[in-house]
Amino acid sequence: GAIFRRFARWARDEYRDRTSFSPIEVVVPGSGNLLRSQMCHDFSTDSLWALYREGVALKAEDLIFRDHVFFYASSVAASDDLPPRARRRRLRFLRALDLFMHRIRDEFTYVRVGFLSVWKLGLSMFVHAADGDFEAKLVPPFVNYCYLPLAMPPERYNPFASTKLCALALEANLTNTTAPLPWGPLIAVEDRLDRPEVFAALLLVVLAAALVTPSGAP
Repeated sequence: GAIFRRFARWARDEYRDRTSFSPIEVVVPGSGNLLRSQMCHDFSTDSLWALYREGVALKAEDLIFRDHVFFYASSVAASDDLPPRARRRRLRFLRALDLFMHRIRDEFTYVRVGFLSVWKLGLSMFVHAADGDFEAKLVPPFVNYCYLPLAMPPERYNPFASTKLCALALEANLTNTTAPLPWGPLIAVEDRLDRPEVFAALLLVVLAAALVTPSGAP
């Protein structure tokens, strides 16, 4: 009874203010989880750890699978209170992904094609999660939807473990995918031009042209 009461207080205090739903997990190949999801599955996992810390022995008679929506990145950084240039980067990401939304709505697995194109265009991915907004640098295979065994404490799940069932291949085909014309390439050009060094270079060109142009030249 005492353990149950402490667990009930933990659940009340820990999850009282968690009102958002976020199915996305961002993971780094070779490192692990950088950004957790927040779903009922995560409450179950956290509950198992709360009971484990209370000394409860946990054991499953067979594998219990839960689903994960993985996005693969090389880095993740908080993106709250973005400056104007970063806000424009986020809008470019949304505009680029919107080029594929009609296909993604028809077939969820097409989401990899969309994020592959985002990566080829050199754009960052932006994620809205329970803890705020984040900017991630995508890497292959970009995204997958997988079922992994639920890890019983003190074990922790490994998103790159071999025991899993995934909707997409574990490696992404990086060929034969291009962003729709003309908007995909135009978004990429816009992103390249929206950088401080571009304006500095243009200013230097204008100054050099003014210096070398003879006085009174037409």
